[in-house]
Amino acid sequence: MFCRKDIDTDVTLNCTTKWFCEIISFFSIIFSSIVVTITKTRTKMNVINKLIVQILISEIIDGVNMLLVIFDDYQGPKIFENYNLKTYVCFTQIYLSIFTCFWTLVASFFISLRMYDIMVKRNQIFKNKIMEKYVSLFSIIIPALFSYIIWIIQVSYQSIKFQDLDKVKYYQKKREYHHFRHMHCWVENSITITLSVFAVSLIIANVYFSIIKGSTFLSRVSEEIKDKGESSDDHNLKKKIDSMEHIRRTLWIYPITSGILWFTFYIIQIIISNKNFGFLSILLCIIISIRLIVYDIIFIYTQKDIKYQLIKFFLCQTDRKKTRTSSAILNNILIEGGSGNLTSDNEITKTE
Repeated sequence: MFCRKDIDTDVTLNCTTKWFCEIISFFSIIFSSIVVTITKTRTKMNVINKLIVQILISEIIDGVNMLLVIFDDYQGPKIFENYNLKTYVCFTQIYLSIFTCFWTLVASFFISLRMYDIMVKRNQIFKNKIMEKYVSLFSIIIPALFSYIIWIIQVSYQSIKFQDLDKVKYYQKKREYHHFRHMHCWVENSITITLSVFAVSLIIANVYFSIIKGSTFLSRVSEEIKDKGESSDDHNLKKKIDSMEHIRRTLWIYPITSGILWFTFYIIQIIISNKNFGFLSILLCIIISIRLIVYDIIFIYTQKDIKYQLIKFFLCQTDRKKTRTSSAILNNILIEGGSGNLTSDNEITKTE
C-alpha cells in the first residue's frame, strides 16, 4: 500500500509481490477467522480440536505479522526521524515470527502425542488430569518463553552491532553488516540455524508419533477388523475400514505438510539471510502467505463436520447444534478391532 522499493534498499521484494502477499494474507485471515469461530461455536471442543484451533490462530497471528509491513512502509524511507518506529515494527515482527512458528509446531506435536496416547498407550500419558487440562496452555507458554529468549538474544546481537554506529551514518553510508527484510524481519543466520534444529526436532517427533507409531497401529487394527469380517458383506464394516483409512491419512497429512512447509522455510531463510536473492525472497513470501490457507484446507479435509458446518454457514442456515468431530468413530473402531476399551475420559468422544 505504501511500498516504495526505490527508497527502501533493505527490502528484497518489489512492491507488486508485497501487495500480492498482503492481499493473500488479508483474505486468509478473514477465512481462517470464520473457520475458527465455527469450530468453537458449532463443534464439541476436545483437546485435539483445541490444539488444531491453536494452529489456525497461530497462523492468523503470523498473517497479521506480515501485514505489519504496511506500517513500516507507511513510515517512508529510512531516516533518523523514523528510526525508532521502524525498529519497533521490526522487533515486533521478529518475536511474532518465531512465536507463531514454534506455537504451530508445538501444538502439532501435542496433537500427535495425544493421538498416540489414545491409540497405543491407552490414555496413560494424559491420565494425569493436569496434563489433559493444561496441555493447551503448555502449547502456548512453551513457545512463548522460548521465543522471548531467542528474541532477547537477537535484539542484544543487533544492539552490539549498532552501538558504535551513528543512526544517521547507518542510513547514509554502506556498512558491512546489512540486514535485509524479506516481507518481515527475521533473526541472524546463526540463530536461524539454531531455530531450524529445534524445528526439525519437533517435525521428527511429529512424524514418529503420528506415522511410525500411530499409522502403523491403525494399519494393524484395520487388518484385525478385516480378518473378523472376511465372511461378511456387512456395510458397517466397510464404513469402519473407510473411516480407519481417513484417520490414517489424517495422521500422515499434518506432519508431512508441516515438515515440508517449515523445512522449506528454514532452508530458504538460511540461504538468503542478509543477502538479496530476488527469486528465493519471493518464494519465501509466497510460502508464508499461503501457509495459513494450507492449514485451513487440511483442517476442513480431515474434519468433515467442519466442512458441513462451513457449508451451512455460507448458505446462511442457522442450525447451531454442536456436532462431534469426524475422529469420534475412532473409539468404536479400536474397541471392535480387538484393541480393548479406551478409558472413560477419552476426549475424542466426550464433550468438554
